[in-house]
Amino acid sequence: MSVTKRWGLAAAQEAVAANLPVVILESTVIAQGLPWPENLETDLDELARSYGAVLVCSGFKSILDMAATLEALETRGLAIVGHRTTELPAFTSVSSGLALEHRVDSPAEAASIVRAHRTLGLPGAVVLVNPVPAGLAVDRQLMESALETALRDAGRQGIGGKDLTPFLLESIREATAGQSLRANRALLVANARLAAQVAVALHQGDAGAPNTDRGR
Repeated sequence: MSVTKRWGLAAAQEAVAANLPVVILESTVIAQGLPWPENLETDLDELARSYGAVLVCSGFKSILDMAATLEALETRGLAIVGHRTTELPAFTSVSSGLALEHRVDSPAEAASIVRAHRTLGLPGAVVLVNPVPAGLAVDRQLMESALETALRDAGRQGIGGKDLTPFLLESIREATAGQSLRANRALLVANARLAAQVAVALHQGDAGAPNTDRGR
């Protein structure tokens, strides 16, 4: 059983090399403001070759190109599975409006999919997307409005490239009165909890074991 204790795709690569891990991430991203394919984090190509890895994240940041990210991951053979959702989460917002083909409703079900993925020897990782807790989520319309304003301000100020993302994040934090930051913290805790539960279910090695998560 392996769950990484550090954030980021570099940590994920280290864990992948260690032993079929469960990896906790904030999100998986393709950034705005950079040309293709430089806007794609190169570690994703490595993760696409990572047999049996499990990435638990809250979908893609709202400031990013979510449709392009989803397409890039699916093209690379990564299985995108929603945890108690049929729509792709948008980081601090519950949903992006993008439909998902696969859903599970418990860590045990997620472990069953991962186990089958490994048994069949399928390439790539399983990306388990977990929405931010609804009570702390940023309203989707508020987030889209804040993003639109931030992008417009960035254009007027000539901000782009690697400087764009931190500018957008800070602008959105201010526009949401800190709600985006609180949601970020909440999703990190939720993802860590889910990753640990999936890791335990995998360690037990029995997809038919009683599932105590449903009553949580």
